[in-house]
Amino acid sequence: MLRPFQRFAGRRQLHLPPFKVNAESSQWVRHDRDTCKRLIVIRHGESEGNVDSTLYRSQPDNALHITERGWVEALSAGKKVRRIVGDESCCFIVSPYVRTVETFTAMAKAWGGQDSVNWTEEPRLREQ
Repeated sequence: MLRPFQRFAGRRQLHLPPFKVNAESSQWVRHDRDTCKRLIVIRHGESEGNVDSTLYRSQPDNALHITERGWVEALSAGKKVRRIVGDESCCFIVSPYVRTVETFTAMAKAWGGQDSVNWTEEPRLREQ
């Protein structure tokens, strides 16, 4: 079984799934890996845990939200990525952590919202 990141010759290599979600039909469809021009990795916006580390004592790590500043950071990142990508098709692969889904939701506004882009949650993407 492939993990999202595997060591290859001392470097980490991302193994993309051979399928993506069709935004219109919500069906998995095969995509051509050779058409991928770039991989852009984005960390989540500022989270509650970044501001107050004592929250980790009372809340699970995966349940922490992004702050107002985190929403602004994510909106800005979405606009910047949209300028880079332009009209090219893209697919977002998102960790199921609350803060990463919120970051994606804010970023997706640059494309008209998360219903306007291909995206999927990948539970193997998480902090180690």
